Amino acid sequence: MSTNAIVFDHNPPFGADAWKCLSDITTQAVAEAKGLIQGRSRVLPLPMRLWSYERELRPLVQFLHNPSVGLKGRRPAPSASTAPVDPLSVIRQMINLSIQIEDLYADAKKRGLTNRTLTAAALNSIQSHGISILDVAEAWEVALSPRTEEMFEEAHRQYLAGETVDMGEIF
Repeated sequence: MSTNAIVFDHNPPFGADAWKCLSDITTQAVAEAKGLIQGRSRVLPLPMRLWSYERELRPLVQFLHNPSVGLKGRRPAPSASTAPVDPLSVIRQMINLSIQIEDLYADAKKRGLTNRTLTAAALNSIQSHGISILDVAEAWEVALSPRTEEMFEEAHRQYLAGETVDMGEIF
């Protein structure tokens, strides 16, 4: 893949502006949740706030898995202008966000919040979103790596030269 930039529709909330907005909102939500856990908030507000933070992460994960649909299932309006987004910068932001989420989960686990009825489900959902964000970032990183294309070309060259072995012959 020789793409140097990912192009999103420029109409908010679906384009490059949407990425910045979603990234800022989710990063802030994760930071607030971590502060809430470290501050040992009162028992009842904590699970409600954690679910609130989970709802902040959900649109980002949905957007990453299907950007053409946009947010909440709405299709973006067609636009004549597009704004390029640096994919490597987006990948770094996604990896940093997933690391922050994993740190949040680790802090919650140290405080025994991951095995409590009121907080465990929200924390597990937040952790699941972090794993999903990391999966998408790693997939994009592999897709954009020039080494990936080189590996496929080498494998194809070996296949044409007869240097490969059919897995059916081995087993």
